[in-house]
Amino acid sequence: METFAGTEFQLLKGGDGPALLYLHGGNGGGVWYPVLETLAKSHTVYAPEHPGFGLGEKPEWLDHIDDLAYFYLELLAHWNIDEVRIVASSIGGWIALEMALRDQSLIHSLTLLSPAGVKTPGVARPNSFLWSDRVYIAKLFHDQTIVDRLLAQKLSDEDMERKARNRIATARLGRNSRMHSPTLQKWLSRIQVPTLIVSGAEDKVQPPAYCETLNDGLPDSRLHTIPDCGHLPATEQPQDFLDAYLRFQNDILP
Repeated sequence: METFAGTEFQLLKGGDGPALLYLHGGNGGGVWYPVLETLAKSHTVYAPEHPGFGLGEKPEWLDHIDDLAYFYLELLAHWNIDEVRIVASSIGGWIALEMALRDQSLIHSLTLLSPAGVKTPGVARPNSFLWSDRVYIAKLFHDQTIVDRLLAQKLSDEDMERKARNRIATARLGRNSRMHSPTLQKWLSRIQVPTLIVSGAEDKVQPPAYCETLNDGLPDSRLHTIPDCGHLPATEQPQDFLDAYLRFQNDILP
């Protein structure tokens, strides 16, 4: 466990090379995913669990998504990181965008996987907060063999509690706003950081049109859509994601 500014949180770290901050989605952190192991071959990967998620207590200061943005900006400064690549999924992508809106001086690039934060007029986002856990898992992936495998797993009481608290934390931060910020959407043009947006063509949690809207609003972005893929590209189609990330990083080399 790590403690910063009086807040205790879990941090996974590994690898060697340029700093990479991984911001997890609503499913939670605390897991060294295979894709992180691959990224750690060429980066020093920092994968914190968001304060208020998992089994940690909700900090008194945590009320809105921008609170996490400020927390991570201050944490990067505390770690003396002067340049960071951010890879972020879903609500983590929203946090990353809010960070860049406030201070992009340390951010080398953004890679956003099915990010929340903006919406497309006339295209409704399903209210995933009303789904049961089984329905939510089924909607996350296009490949239903992954769903069958996950539903067949027997979870410990601790794992079940962690899952429930992650959903509560996500709802606390995003339910009332339907997972977007009008202010962020209005000021996207201020984010000058090179950005890769990765979208699953079969995303049933967030319409792929939302990624298209984000791509249209950012000055320096590109959109990579993965076929036969749902809301979690780095899990369902990891090689496609990694290939796109590598091309992106090579393209933006100075």
